[in-house]
Amino acid sequence: MCGVRYLGNDFKTVFFGFPLYFMDQDQARAAAQQVMFDFGELYVAEEPKDGVLISGMSLSQNMPNPFTRKTVISYQLSYAGNVSLKVYNIAGQLVKTLVHERQERGAYSIHWDSKDDHGKVASSGVYFYRLQVDERSIIKKMTLLR
Repeated sequence: MCGVRYLGNDFKTVFFGFPLYFMDQDQARAAAQQVMFDFGELYVAEEPKDGVLISGMSLSQNMPNPFTRKTVISYQLSYAGNVSLKVYNIAGQLVKTLVHERQERGAYSIHWDSKDDHGKVASSGVYFYRLQVDERSIIKKMTLLR
């Protein structure tokens, strides 16, 4: 197996030297989950026979980035949970709470109009957005240009 990652456009490619159908189903699933974990993509979920939930989530890079007025943040949940999506400035101060609710499994997209929680337009700079589902979280960086 050989994995290749191109960071420029967040493009990720994995090549297997053999078809996955030569492996039994559990081995193929474990291999795919390991590759996704290695690349930081954790949204594979399943409910094994023993009832224990293997869960994950993914947070995409905002689009466009950098942006001037509006951007879209997309994420995917493989299980229902208490979801928080917040934007922070470079000093770690909360700028905007975009989501704070229980959400079901699925794909979501949130628009941020570059305004803070008080309706004031945010200044140019680097911001961080944090997706938290129950006890797990992912943070990504974005740039606002005025």
